Amino acid sequence: MDLNNDVKKYNIKINCSLESIVSKLEELGYKNVKSYYKLNIYMIPENIDILKVNDLSNLENYAIIQDLNGENKKLIHKNVNEVNSSVIDDVIAIKNLLQKLKYNELMYINYDIYCYNNKNSDILIKNILKQGLFIEGGEELLVMLDKENISYDKSNLYIDNELVALNEIKGNIKDNMK
Repeated sequence: MDLNNDVKKYNIKINCSLESIVSKLEELGYKNVKSYYKLNIYMIPENIDILKVNDLSNLENYAIIQDLNGENKKLIHKNVNEVNSSVIDDVIAIKNLLQKLKYNELMYINYDIYCYNNKNSDILIKNILKQGLFIEGGEELLVMLDKENISYDKSNLYIDNELVALNEIKGNIKDNMK
């Protein structure tokens, strides 16, 4: 499920349980159309000083090993402005190969994703290991959250989950250097 690219998107951290938000969406007429997990393992060349990286888009070269539901696995390699993607069979074998090619694991993001739809809109619920529960949708999302009194983080209405994970890794490295 892709949200319409022409609509303003929000990715908001919500302050309730998965069960609560699912129940509320179902009360509002949303139907679960798909659920899956997604694992992204980010690998970077070993010569990169991660403490100097402020955003993954600043990296000229990195790889993502992606696993969707254990069925759709691929290697995504980003080099300067070029992106290449290849289907793979074994996530661990590819990770080991990249390590032999002098790539280190930077981080991983493990998502459980629940796709909901009603006649008018699509909503994704993302339960992200180590980060919490997020809800993604279009402009009607904020109206729905406020109307239904669902607590959410109003300080950042589009949270970049990759950046959150990257900053956590950098914080851990700095803590270990003390």
